[in-house]
Amino acid sequence: MLSDIYPKLNMPLLSPFEANEAFEWKKCNTTSQCCVCCGDSMEKGKIGLLMKNAFDGGSKSQYLWVHAKCVHLLAVLIQSKAESDRMYLMKNNGSNAGCIHCENKIRKNQIHLKLCNASDSIRTKKSLWIHKNCRFEFAMKIREKLRFPQKR
Repeated sequence: MLSDIYPKLNMPLLSPFEANEAFEWKKCNTTSQCCVCCGDSMEKGKIGLLMKNAFDGGSKSQYLWVHAKCVHLLAVLIQSKAESDRMYLMKNNGSNAGCIHCENKIRKNQIHLKLCNASDSIRTKKSLWIHKNCRFEFAMKIREKLRFPQKR
């Protein structure tokens, strides 16, 4: 696993995404979906970071998962411009996509960062977008400021 290669990336996170509806710490109820970062199956009953298309206009709800232990690694991969079958730069052909970081609309026919569920055993293709210019700020935010949810 990638987090085994980068053990320092398993540090606790510092602050929540309180003002952003696109992110939520949630218990995963299936093993059919995979982590956007490492591609391994999500663990049923474990808390992970759920990323949603909360800012898409007029489209149905879509979401992707990240293992809690992979959040920092995801930031490192985004900052390093690494690409995989789940995370890559692509031209947006739709007109209703919104950036999960800044909440603004993704312009049609421009190249932006696409996160998708290519490794899932679910056939429905899901994708989330981040503006090409927002990706470094997004990576810094989750790398330096995000924290794990508090037990109640």
